[in-house]
Amino acid sequence: MSALLIAAMALASPDAKADDAMGAASNCYDVKLIARPIEQIPSEIPDCGSDCIIMSWPWFVDLKVTRVLDGQVADKTIGILTVQHTYMVRKDGVWLLRMSSTGGYNALRYTEEHGIERCPAGTPPTRPYIGTGDPHALNALREAGKARYGTHAR
Repeated sequence: MSALLIAAMALASPDAKADDAMGAASNCYDVKLIARPIEQIPSEIPDCGSDCIIMSWPWFVDLKVTRVLDGQVADKTIGILTVQHTYMVRKDGVWLLRMSSTGGYNALRYTEEHGIERCPAGTPPTRPYIGTGDPHALNALREAGKARYGTHAR
């Protein structure tokens, strides 16, 4: 079984932790908010050959923030990274977000029911789900995904 397939399967599991698949600490959140996805762009799906299936991969999602429940965000519209299989349903929902080293956020795939709590003060940011941590490179990956697959907008 391909290592990429194993990573994709791990990410698809709601009980899998991003530390396991991504090497990034994400057992806490920095911001909890209510928001609606308004734009969704898949990153380019890597070619892993003919012997694997990729079930989930990083997506760029813009959220329209309705209300911040815990933590702070500067804007009413924010860009985040998620790991998903296809476009999400467009409705308000609760989001747990982890600050990444790019200054953006990774969406956590867990809820408070999974025991996820707010990160203690001074917790360093995690790595983004895709890219090297360079915001310019991350923007280029978003644009490449948009050019290849388009966007699912409002």
